[in-house]
Amino acid sequence: MHLLLNLLFIAGIVIAVLFFFPLSTVVLLGVLALLLYFLPSYIAFKKQHPNSIIIFVVNLLFGFTFIIWIVCLILAIAYQPNVTIIEKHYYHA
Repeated sequence: MHLLLNLLFIAGIVIAVLFFFPLSTVVLLGVLALLLYFLPSYIAFKKQHPNSIIIFVVNLLFGFTFIIWIVCLILAIAYQPNVTIIEKHYYHA
């Protein structure tokens, strides 16, 4: 419930800012474009991809080509970290 109220509050603030400051629309769209542009890098860092720095640099320099952006996104999403499962066995003597 708190999350929904927070989202509604943020949406109200964004709508108010966009209504009273028309130039803020350009700023908001620019911020959203940057967030979308660096989405593959964010996913790679969040998943602790071993090549996250390389994905970031390639995304930064060549992501505008869209094909490279898609490749970076696929590389970031496809990585699955190794998970070690340790089971405890209780032996009763």
